[in-house]
Amino acid sequence: MLHEPLSQEELELMECWYSPTAMTECLIPENIKAPHIWTSEDCKLVRLRKYQFAMQNYSYMYAYDDKLKSKQNFQNKKGAGKLINIASRNIGKSFLLIIDAFLTLLHGDADESCISSFDFKHLKKICSPVANLANYHPFFKIFKRRGQKNVRFTGGGMEIDTLPGHVMYGKNEKVESNDPGTDFHGLHAKWWGIEEASYMSKEGTEKRVDAIHSEGCIERISGIPDIRIDSPLGEILGNPKNKPWICNLPQYVIADFDEQTKAELAEKYNGESSYAYKLNVLGEVIEGAQGFWDMERLRKMTRYGKTGTRVKFFEIDKVKYHKLDQILILDRLPCKACYIASDIGTLGSPSEIIIIFYDGEKFKYHYNIALYKLSTYEQAKVFKWIYERLGGAFIALDCTNSDGRSIVDDMIREGVPEKDIISVRFNKNIEVDFLKDEKTGKVLKDKQGNPLMREENTLDWAMVRMEKLFYEGLMDIPEQEKFISNFSNFIMKQTGMRRSYGSLTGDDHLHQSFQVFSICQFQNEFRQQTEKPRRKRCLGTFKNKGD
Repeated sequence: MLHEPLSQEELELMECWYSPTAMTECLIPENIKAPHIWTSEDCKLVRLRKYQFAMQNYSYMYAYDDKLKSKQNFQNKKGAGKLINIASRNIGKSFLLIIDAFLTLLHGDADESCISSFDFKHLKKICSPVANLANYHPFFKIFKRRGQKNVRFTGGGMEIDTLPGHVMYGKNEKVESNDPGTDFHGLHAKWWGIEEASYMSKEGTEKRVDAIHSEGCIERISGIPDIRIDSPLGEILGNPKNKPWICNLPQYVIADFDEQTKAELAEKYNGESSYAYKLNVLGEVIEGAQGFWDMERLRKMTRYGKTGTRVKFFEIDKVKYHKLDQILILDRLPCKACYIASDIGTLGSPSEIIIIFYDGEKFKYHYNIALYKLSTYEQAKVFKWIYERLGGAFIALDCTNSDGRSIVDDMIREGVPEKDIISVRFNKNIEVDFLKDEKTGKVLKDKQGNPLMREENTLDWAMVRMEKLFYEGLMDIPEQEKFISNFSNFIMKQTGMRRSYGSLTGDDHLHQSFQVFSICQFQNEFRQQTEKPRRKRCLGTFKNKGD
């Protein structure tokens, strides 16, 4: 068989076709979510940044070697394509994953590939742009089967097929289900892209490993370096064999990252020493941390979303502050006690107020009010307004820093009874019980006859109390995405006898408000027990004969 030599133009086309950089910069629009502008002359194409070259899939550049077996050829491609992109946020990890998925559709023959994530929301984040490229990109028209839809969303997932016979699936791992990874059954993927890999489950990962092609699979793993105890991602990063494929970059690699950006991010993530800053900005691997809350158990015991209502949410800023009567529509539910609890925002972050009613059996979370950039005096006025509107309540504030203490002082000057205000200081210890003799159980006293008290770290005690309230079915929580986000991203790390707490996202203000509430509720309960008047002992009664 005679073959004609390729022309120079054809050679250049093939060079671009097998180059991931050329294909990206020639085909991929900057605004990947706006198909209606892709055919416009003004549509700009992607220009990769230098640090993003390490995030590309170079498997397409490996030609098939007739001297090697099929599996050996694929192993070469696997070595050039595998990526464990566990790094800081906002450097283009997800964007490059979307691009690679699209290029996989172009290069794939009669085989399978898969995109997955731990829940539907994050799966859709990747699948929707890929589906748009397959549906509307003019270049992809030559890969479509005529007269049929090549993109389908079914059963909470996605399918895209091409004329050469390649099929790409989008699968939800469903890590919070009773059987994670069931949607992976029946796959034989040779390429697998994973979004937010830190949330992968053991069960789902085991099913994923069983769902790859017999020749192997090019893994493209993306996420932040949140290494939870016994997590699949921790095992992946801890395996020395994977070291050549780990890409771990901080946000500092971005060319226009300056001191102002650094300061803004430090403010956003509550300081440079916070877990959130280390994970999301520095890309540091946080080993030994684990999600504090068992979200499946928490949802069940709090009847999350079962009441058919949502948390009523209000935002108050310096404009709305002057219209509280019009903006804040609050009613006191029938209750035995009402609690107004709040963390206090600093460095421009909001103060999150939660209002909880106790009906004698359940603590019912009903209102959430966010205060944005109000002075401490203005915040004190808002707390007083809420207190009076509800006809009295216990007000608990995070007074760890001076802002909270200033608000408390202003509230007292404004006429809020001091007895109804609880100042919570997480940097101090809290009295939790009487010290007792281990043998007799009697309360120990000092030389003046005053009982000695057992103390605990206030933050640790807040978490103990929250576990009791949430896991023992004492709380009712209506539907609220912010609540789920705050609680599912709250992590703990144990170092010896010391516990450290933090948030993967840096947004834990609502969670902090519940910590404040838990201390307020405990102190109220403990005060009732310790101040309860002692009843006189009854030694019996005597009746006169004949009575």
